[in-house]
Amino acid sequence: MQKLISKYGLAAHLGIITAAPLVLFPLCSAAAIGVAMLYLALVGTIWVIMEPSRIGREMPHNARERVIRTIVRDPLFYALLLLAGFAAVRALNQGVGMSYDLELQSWAFRDAPSPFLPGSVKGAAFLPFCVSVAMVPVVMGVRHALGKAARCAFAVTVAVVAGTGGIVFALMALNGSREILKLAECAYNDPYFAGPAFGIALLLGFSGMFAANEKHWLRVEFLLVPGLIGTAAGLVMFAPALDVLVFAGTLLVLVIAGFALQHKAFEGAGSFRAAVSAITVLVVVGFVVVLSPAGGGVSRRVQEVQMWQLFPEAFFQVRAALSGIALKVFANNPWLGSGLGSFPVDIRFLASAAEHKLIFHGQTAALQGWWQLVAERGVIGSVLLSLVWGMIGWTYVSRLIGAFSAENSRFELRAVNLIFPVVSLALAAITFFECSLYRCEVMLLAVAALALSASSAPSRKKSAKES
Repeated sequence: MQKLISKYGLAAHLGIITAAPLVLFPLCSAAAIGVAMLYLALVGTIWVIMEPSRIGREMPHNARERVIRTIVRDPLFYALLLLAGFAAVRALNQGVGMSYDLELQSWAFRDAPSPFLPGSVKGAAFLPFCVSVAMVPVVMGVRHALGKAARCAFAVTVAVVAGTGGIVFALMALNGSREILKLAECAYNDPYFAGPAFGIALLLGFSGMFAANEKHWLRVEFLLVPGLIGTAAGLVMFAPALDVLVFAGTLLVLVIAGFALQHKAFEGAGSFRAAVSAITVLVVVGFVVVLSPAGGGVSRRVQEVQMWQLFPEAFFQVRAALSGIALKVFANNPWLGSGLGSFPVDIRFLASAAEHKLIFHGQTAALQGWWQLVAERGVIGSVLLSLVWGMIGWTYVSRLIGAFSAENSRFELRAVNLIFPVVSLALAAITFFECSLYRCEVMLLAVAALALSASSAPSRKKSAKES
């Protein structure tokens, strides 16, 4: 047991950090989730440094020295620290909103206390700051402190934890929970959906299932299959029909490619179990959809797909109007944006009378996620997010090129190596119509999944086998 904890404990803890916001968001306040994330991140940071996976016959102190040395030399580490620092300033510089001018007897836009620093609406930036802090141990741990088997355990843990939350939420919805049914409505006036995070966890879970079958971890399936069912149910419940179709398509690509790439590594029984697991997930989620309350969010989205009405009436006119408003906001605040969570206020001041009649009631964000990014975060905030994504992408591309070009390399593509392109394409597609990418649960899971995929190909200089 001690050996298992030593080898897989860190992977399990990093998986819990990654999935924690997703399983807590309907049950806890943003402040409570943020505090929990800070504690988990602190423990994770200590664990990454003190008990990383050992390579070959490494002693514990050699493993610690290796991990610390590689982290300090990793440019992504400093990019993540810079992102966390930016988020910290934004969380402290809160106060963007509306104020009443007694002299003019009218409402006016109120800037942050320090207008030359990144700002936010009160209470809107604390959880993003906590998640940006948690990204540091998660990404650095996946990149430098986990071996091949531990990375598989990380993917399985994320799917199991997220799937447990999905099953609980599905049962609550079937029991008529108003809170869950309200979250399942997925209206485009508040286009930040948690479903894509479940979709990413589902993709991670299937890649973990392929890896577990290849390693002959037979008992893992008793945990993993319910986890896959839960993540699929969470995707169906908390994402609009378009997002469900996008992730269903990427999942189909991943599953077919996974069987094609890894069938030689499976025994006959392993391949059969993987197929049965995939079919079981589809069947059980189908029952969840059929048994969902009539008139609820899930049943309504089924009707939308059947009638091929994926968007509400006048959606594209509203989208164009909101994109124009976001462009005006960006023109007024090009470097730092108007502040996190400020777009609903921007709509009130910048929309014309005709646009006010057209825009959905209670609109909180643009329906073009790329414009939403630059409107609230500006060039600097957008560059920081893109920098993290780009650095992980550089690792992914360079490692794949190095793996296939290296002499005597026996590297073969696996399902986990496909996570980077399928997740990136899925998120890029849905961001043309909504803003789920900037939701904390989605961002943390996306960055963790990309880091896992990028680190799963061997570096140019091959290391010894993991102990």
